[in-house]
Amino acid sequence: PAGADYVIASQNPTAENNYTWYRKYQSGWVEQGGRSKTTTNASGDTIYFPVSVSASSFVGFSIIGNWNDSPIIYHVRTLNQTANSITVVGIQHLGTSTSRQIVNFYWYVTGPATE
Repeated sequence: PAGADYVIASQNPTAENNYTWYRKYQSGWVEQGGRSKTTTNASGDTIYFPVSVSASSFVGFSIIGNWNDSPIIYHVRTLNQTANSITVVGIQHLGTSTSRQIVNFYWYVTGPATE
């Protein structure tokens, strides 16, 4: 249909691309994500994006992990947010003030691409 947005480039997650994926749309919008294979607390980890996004225009950044074998979404405090990466500095279970150690998590970010 006229005016419909559509995917113009994409990447599937593989070991070669560090398990990252993306979908870039004709409008310039991009959604992307990946898997972190952190073996210790994720605080201090830097996540690198496969596609650069406007650092001041992130619409969302989420981490999904497991706590007691149940998937949950975490509130993430970040530092050094750039067009190519973001550094995780604090993680809390959504809706609580309790900090959690998280390992082997999935991340997702969406916003306007800069490329």
